[in-house]
Amino acid sequence: MTTSRRKFLSTVSAVTAGGLAALSSRAPRFLLESAAFGAETKGEKILVVVQLSGGNDGLNTVVPYSEEKYRNSRPSLAVDGNGGNIVKIENDIGLHPSLRACEKLLENKQLSILQGIGYPNPNRSHFESMDVWHTAHNKPSARESGWLGRCVDAHKDTLGKAIESVRIAPCWTLMIAFPQANQPTMSHLGPQWNAARSNHHRVAWLARESSKPCRDPIERWTLQASPTWSQEHIRDDAQRVEAKLLRAFSEITGILATPSYAQARCWPEAQTLVPAGKSHFWDAKSQIGLAGDWCTGHRVEDGFLSGLALALDVM
Repeated sequence: MTTSRRKFLSTVSAVTAGGLAALSSRAPRFLLESAAFGAETKGEKILVVVQLSGGNDGLNTVVPYSEEKYRNSRPSLAVDGNGGNIVKIENDIGLHPSLRACEKLLENKQLSILQGIGYPNPNRSHFESMDVWHTAHNKPSARESGWLGRCVDAHKDTLGKAIESVRIAPCWTLMIAFPQANQPTMSHLGPQWNAARSNHHRVAWLARESSKPCRDPIERWTLQASPTWSQEHIRDDAQRVEAKLLRAFSEITGILATPSYAQARCWPEAQTLVPAGKSHFWDAKSQIGLAGDWCTGHRVEDGFLSGLALALDVM
């Protein structure tokens, strides 16, 4: 079962009268039928939260079509609000034409759009926003655990004990770009290869992002430090780590040019070292379940199979 963000959003916008997302072929039929049966027999409302981690063009999803600044800033991308195709919410904002299926939901008051959700004094960092979202804390000093983790802590006699043996390593990641390499006489910098596992004491893996299909041609690289090195330097300042990983990058690739953009970021829990050894966890009494790649491994496939196993158990 494969899908894209665009296909998922277009199908999920069709919602049944009972309030269940009609995912059609995007979700297994037995999951949809089970959810419908549960709602009909128990009289319960089902809340489904879908978090789409990644980029989304918000201004062309909920479109401020009457704003002159919007149109001037996007001469080729702006959605025309006067052509009749836009799904108007109010006189000055509307949904992209591809979300036409949401129009009836708006009319029936089954759909609400919340704009401007964020935190006080934002610094416009995607990473900062995700940290706030995952931990429910504005202050970095208070972000020792996520809100889901705290929920598990509240049920430590059941779920907490089940996962206390899991060990997940941190990962320092460096993202760099070399716009100066984007010239007619220069296709790329450094080596001919585009990705490699490394035995360097700092770096475990690196890849040329600009070599991937449909990517911007600007020379860009991503480096991921080894679990051991990341753990040793987990409390280091990002600038210090950036300098060390840049030096390692030069040693591995031979690229000595200074990147125009560089940012180091640490993911405290990035790669499973010791999995739980069980596909999922389900506490029927508290109605709380846990699933993830860390249950059996560290890959996307492990996460999918874990979630599927939990869904089957819940039913």
